[in-house]
Amino acid sequence: MNTLQLAPDLAAVYRRVSTDRQDDSLVLQETRVADYATYKKLTVREGLTFSDPDVSGRTPFMERSGGRALINRLRQGDVKHVVVAKLDRIGRNVRDAIGVLEWFQANQITLHITDFGGDTITTQNHMGKMILTIMLAMAEWEASEIRDRTTKIMRAKFDRRELTGNVPFGFDGEYTFFDGHILMSVKALSGVELAEAMATHGKVVSKLLVENEAEQSIIRQLADWRNTRVDKGNGILGAPSYQQVAAWANEAGYRTKQGGTWTCGNVHSVLTNRHTQRLLHPAEPAGVQASEPPQDSQDHVELSPVCP
Repeated sequence: MNTLQLAPDLAAVYRRVSTDRQDDSLVLQETRVADYATYKKLTVREGLTFSDPDVSGRTPFMERSGGRALINRLRQGDVKHVVVAKLDRIGRNVRDAIGVLEWFQANQITLHITDFGGDTITTQNHMGKMILTIMLAMAEWEASEIRDRTTKIMRAKFDRRELTGNVPFGFDGEYTFFDGHILMSVKALSGVELAEAMATHGKVVSKLLVENEAEQSIIRQLADWRNTRVDKGNGILGAPSYQQVAAWANEAGYRTKQGGTWTCGNVHSVLTNRHTQRLLHPAEPAGVQASEPPQDSQDHVELSPVCP
């Protein structure tokens, strides 16, 4: 009868690089893990390295292709060690990460974390589990702090009308260079597009949004149309659909930022982004919660659920 031959020193490696914080490249993680495996006399065979590039630590482990592949490989039962560079490579969501650690424990798999300087931290004992739980909680807190700081920074830039993404409908981009030269643009310019001007006028010292009166008059008209009441059938009055407003805009000869025709998605995006909300409701600057990201695009097409 064939039996599975266990290799006590056989280890799998898991690597992850976050989408929002590229602090450890996959190559750097691999180097650190390889040194650790050599130190601990662990064998990492071909096919036992699993990676998730550009994946947030908040993504559940089993929803990551690399994480899912690792668990499926561990289910074969011959690999009893998993090596990661840092604990937060497993995840920044405490509940999900604890679930992964408990699965390791239930399957007699030892987790090695190279950041501990060669010492092994594992869920095989209560002390190790407590330490890992505390560290996971700290990792989740750190991620929340980063998101909060980023949100506050983006809100401050929004309040100063700094250009941080696409140039929204109703505004133009104003680029000011070191020598005072100003360049206006209907779209956000890349470094390549700015290179010629920078060679003559020096670096860009500010990127701001300035009002485009013609486009803002169109925004007000779109809002007025949306706020009218039309017969929805059976004598019921209601707001016209975004599709109907788009049709009226096209009939009036209005064009989007890029010169295209209006769709329900364009109208919805323009009327609901925070720049338009501040334009239409100037007395309510705090009307958009700081946790909401800026919505600067206006030419993409939304799916039908946002086009009633």
